[in-house]
Amino acid sequence: VMTGTIEFVTPVARTLTVEGVEVVVTPLRVKEVPGVVRHLDGLLASLVYEAGSMDVPRMIAMMGDHGDAIIAATAICIRQPLAWVEQLLPDRLAVLAMLAVEVNADFFTRALPGLKAALPQLVPELAKAIGAHTPQQDRPDQVNPAGSGPTPSTV
Repeated sequence: VMTGTIEFVTPVARTLTVEGVEVVVTPLRVKEVPGVVRHLDGLLASLVYEAGSMDVPRMIAMMGDHGDAIIAATAICIRQPLAWVEQLLPDRLAVLAMLAVEVNADFFTRALPGLKAALPQLVPELAKAIGAHTPQQDRPDQVNPAGSGPTPSTV
């Protein structure tokens, strides 16, 4: 039984026209979270930490080390086809990636840490997808049936 008050983050939307396409960036939806977290695992803390001071040159530098992950996660966050995002000029990708981080910063700083802590007991498959510890990990005799678990996101 859940008691207490939950403080929800008020969603913010941002719109930007890039290469003739109007891109509306809104907070991630539940279905999108595992794919983004999977792509950015290990990079989320840095992106969120630097979100307020991130600039285009810094984002382009991060793309040098994590380009494929940033491209794929940005495509999910801005809800545009991966092929479209891949053909963008680097500065446009950097701006869109920074916008996605900005719009979702509250989620990644406030909600994700709490979800990672509580999720293993609530939704083991989603917890596994976002890297939270699950009770099944303690029981090697338990094997998930073939085909169970999260499936790769399509963009």
